[in-house]
Amino acid sequence: MGENFVEQLEESDKSLETRAEYTRRFLGQKKISDEDFVAKSKDIGVTVSEEDMKDDKKLVTKVYEIQKAVGLQETDSKEGTDGMFGPYTLGKLEEFIKSGAKRKVVAEDVSGTAKAEPPVADEPKVENGSSAPKAEPVAPKPAAPIQQNEGSNVPARIDPNSNQSETPQANIDKIIKTFPGKSEVVRLAGNGGRQVVIYIPQGFDPSQPTEIDYHFHGMHGNWIDVPFPKLDGTGKYYHYGKIGLGANRITQALSASQKHRNMILVYPLSAGQRSTVGSTAWKNGYDSEWMKKDNSTNDDIALLHRETLSQLSTMLGQEINSPSVTLSGHSAGGIAVRNAVASGFSPDKVKFLDASYGNWASSAYKKVKNNGKTKFEVYVKKGTQTDSADVHSIKDQAGVQYFASAVSHGEHISAYL
Repeated sequence: MGENFVEQLEESDKSLETRAEYTRRFLGQKKISDEDFVAKSKDIGVTVSEEDMKDDKKLVTKVYEIQKAVGLQETDSKEGTDGMFGPYTLGKLEEFIKSGAKRKVVAEDVSGTAKAEPPVADEPKVENGSSAPKAEPVAPKPAAPIQQNEGSNVPARIDPNSNQSETPQANIDKIIKTFPGKSEVVRLAGNGGRQVVIYIPQGFDPSQPTEIDYHFHGMHGNWIDVPFPKLDGTGKYYHYGKIGLGANRITQALSASQKHRNMILVYPLSAGQRSTVGSTAWKNGYDSEWMKKDNSTNDDIALLHRETLSQLSTMLGQEINSPSVTLSGHSAGGIAVRNAVASGFSPDKVKFLDASYGNWASSAYKKVKNNGKTKFEVYVKKGTQTDSADVHSIKDQAGVQYFASAVSHGEHISAYL
């Protein structure tokens, strides 16, 4: 049941392994045993076996069936059929069982939409104890087939020379000027022609070992101290007309770059809503194509690095010899780190700052694990989506350092950059 929709979930940014692990962790927190879960599922006509509980795809599929059975909408959200059994689904399941309703899955049509018998309510009783006449059952409304937007397999492109998804430079300058040192905001071809902040902190010594940190901001970080524009197809996590956290995030990065190392900060801005139409990234207004070398805006981390070195030579009046290179990403910026190393670029260090959603961290690690030089650091909030089974599959591998962080999601930049 629901194989078509589950396949769509499998292709989303959040892996089936992550979804299944969320369910197992939630059941453990609520002290719901496998036996209790199987029994609750059976009460609404969904059969779950011990084998289903152990297999990621089967468990996600069964949770999807439960969510459909209790009437959740077929959407990849916490209040829809996202294949993750959490507080909302549990509440709906208990309401459904308490009402005495039952829904038995009987078939599936070619669209992958489940057909179900209508709920059967408790029969009312009359005073003599006999059953009252049954009301005519109301046929359930057929669920709409899963629609795919026209052209949804083709990532949307944004003109790199427009300001459609970029912060006006004056707003960036206003923030940078509060930090002593040298800085530039330039458009570089390696970032698809979009703006890049280069910041050399006061006290930087080019004669000493130097680190260049390419830091990729999270969702909506490209909007700095300006209202979010109106974008098509966005969901509840995109707040049109509001001022987001872009200024906070770049301020954290600038501040952190002053603290410890002889470090230069390179802070590119993403293209905003650039992804497969209708995908999670599209609905949330972030750039899943960032640093993919083959996209139409020509993002290219190797080219960006060469351009940065040229800019630094001009800013410092001398070349920097053999700097170490770090790729760091916070939150949704983790996808840019993954895409950058997927292009064949081998940094000296990779840092996922509470950014290891889906399989972003493990797929990045697979690309660099054999190059003999890349250190790999993953910072997570324990028990959250970034602390997934996917991350645990690599945390004990050679070159990987796993950190259970003690700060909030939004503070990872200032704490660990």
